[in-house]
Amino acid sequence: MKNVFFKVLLRTDRLNTDNTMNVCIRITYLRKVKVLSTGVKVFPKHWNEKTLRIKATDYQSIYKNSIIDSKLNILQNIYVQLLKQGSEISLDKFNCEITKHIDFYEFVLKQVKKRQLSAETKRTYSTQISKLIKFKPELGFNEITPDFIQSYKTYMVEQLLNKPNTLHKAVSMLRTFCNWAIEMELIRKNPFENIQIKKFAGNRMYLTSEELHKLQALYNSKSLNEQRQSILGYFLFSCYTGLRFTDVRNLRKIDFYNEIHDNIEYDFLRIDMHKTGVPVTIPVIPVANQFYSLENKLENEKIFWVRCNQLTNRQLKVILQLAGINKNISFHSARHTFATVGLELGVPISDISQILGHTTIKQTQIYAKVQQKSKLTQLLKFETIA
Repeated sequence: MKNVFFKVLLRTDRLNTDNTMNVCIRITYLRKVKVLSTGVKVFPKHWNEKTLRIKATDYQSIYKNSIIDSKLNILQNIYVQLLKQGSEISLDKFNCEITKHIDFYEFVLKQVKKRQLSAETKRTYSTQISKLIKFKPELGFNEITPDFIQSYKTYMVEQLLNKPNTLHKAVSMLRTFCNWAIEMELIRKNPFENIQIKKFAGNRMYLTSEELHKLQALYNSKSLNEQRQSILGYFLFSCYTGLRFTDVRNLRKIDFYNEIHDNIEYDFLRIDMHKTGVPVTIPVIPVANQFYSLENKLENEKIFWVRCNQLTNRQLKVILQLAGINKNISFHSARHTFATVGLELGVPISDISQILGHTTIKQTQIYAKVQQKSKLTQLLKFETIA
């Protein structure tokens, strides 16, 4: 039987976006070659071509070299076990056995930790992993197949009663995790290759202009306790500016500037949208000025004391009940309200689109459809006359 040869090497033919290179292990058998990633990255200047290990000049050299040694040890043990079992030796067999030794969840959590992601994105990914673990506590790369993906979708629909867009989000993130594994050469065949992930428009809840007026009157009455008054304040601010929850939470004095139009000075916002990175400029109309104060604020000081999303949404439900509004509204509904009421008041859809930070007008047109549906619902009342 021919021997299998292992060699640690630096993939000098591939440069990562951060200018590092991947450390891999090359397997050679019967003149056929397979290169496997160790998951370790290093700057070329820290690589020792003689020892085939990372130099001490890399402050993580001990940790990274231990990973390389561990991966190499796993491969050698797999080879020994295949020999003991009398199994046929092949590179495909090696790849199949290797994936059994790698925990999918451990891999993803490590990637989430080391990748340059926002704190919110990291929390979202971690939440999705926790959800997946409840479905299958242990998961290997070789188990992620089209059948597994379908089983997970069925579980979310039938047991968790997830709505279509919640399902879309979960499956999309699983696809992202798989793409990371493909990038690291831990998965050979993409399990999502023939799977279409369809996003549904969903039911965009919003407030009508009359309901918005009710909330404004409730705020002006000052009859709410301090916490609810504060929450209603930054919710209404979002209704008048179209900002997302995270953008309202991150808003600072430095984001404001003044412009004079028709001899009147107005506040304006200039920010990069947190979700998309799209820069937007938003006029702050006078009715929205009452919800904040820039006086005595430091340049980088936050404008609003924004509670967590869960608490904010719980209190909004109570606030809406107090205002006599029977709707299942979340904070994000403020953004839908801004778009829908704005179109109702005759604000051009192009202006709405720019303020919302949409990259195409098509994203904004969904609100025009909502408005048309509302008109139809009202006109259908004439049917009762016939």
